[in-house]
Amino acid sequence: MNEQNREDIVFNRLTRTLTVTDMRSAAQVRILQLTHRALAPLGYLGISRVHGAINAILRPQSDTMIVEGSWKFRYPSNDYYWNRLLDAGWHYEPEIDSVLRKFANLPFVFIDLGANFGFWSSRMAIGLYGQHNTVAVEASNHCLRILQRNIEGARWPVRVYHRAIDEVSARRLNLFGTRHAGLSIDESWYGASSTMANIVETISIDDLFANEGIDSVATPTIIKLDVEGVELRALKGAKNTIAGQSLWLIEDAEKRTVSQAVRHAVDDLGMTLHLIESDKIRRVESLDEVYELKRRQTAIQATGLNLIATSSNYWLETIRGSSAESEGVG
Repeated sequence: MNEQNREDIVFNRLTRTLTVTDMRSAAQVRILQLTHRALAPLGYLGISRVHGAINAILRPQSDTMIVEGSWKFRYPSNDYYWNRLLDAGWHYEPEIDSVLRKFANLPFVFIDLGANFGFWSSRMAIGLYGQHNTVAVEASNHCLRILQRNIEGARWPVRVYHRAIDEVSARRLNLFGTRHAGLSIDESWYGASSTMANIVETISIDDLFANEGIDSVATPTIIKLDVEGVELRALKGAKNTIAGQSLWLIEDAEKRTVSQAVRHAVDDLGMTLHLIESDKIRRVESLDEVYELKRRQTAIQATGLNLIATSSNYWLETIRGSSAESEGVG
């Protein structure tokens, strides 16, 4: 992050108003917006590389702030990933947004595992999804600094951990990768690389809950699990949490098949899966349904599939009730 915290680019997604301090910044934004829209018919194939190339040529030194009502989200203007927010017609992981809005009036603690720059944590902190405490966990030194800035002025508490989620706690591991959206403690993960980003201590999910004093049996939680190929290890370290009142938003980022983590959740842990379709939540009767969705995805552009998994009767009943309401049953 720019040490001076200069926000030379401010873009309001609701009004589509752009504020810049110089013409170079204005040109950068317009080019980024145009390329993003141009690649929309192709499922945004290669968008990160295209944006990375544009930034390499223009070399912006400022920060960008995205505004959406009371929510503000900052990142370096040369970022290859989050610059897609400059396209007001594009929405990041709308299925997660749909779930959080659907359950906004319910009591729960939000657990953001793999928080990155704090997109979801900052939205929770400002109260976009009701009044909920948040726990954010991020392994990257670089991302952590930006995350902490994005939750400044939070209306609702956000507890931040500089840790990597793993099966066991207190291991010191290398975090691998060169692009912040793919950093992983698993060097073989396709988003990572042999380049070491930093060293980080691990924490299991059950130990995280214990540290926070969260009673997993008595406290409903929504857990966003997106830890770049370590989801299986994360679930193995969450036995007590899974047995409690937890609803999991698991990203299955495998390109061609169902991830080991999702298979483990269903076959070994007995969790029930649901697909998030627009504003509806539909129960998955067979993993073949997930595989079929994967089969239709392109093998070139890796696009994560966010699934709901839970073994909590509380959440299963809540989902059934919300599904019946959306279908007009009652």
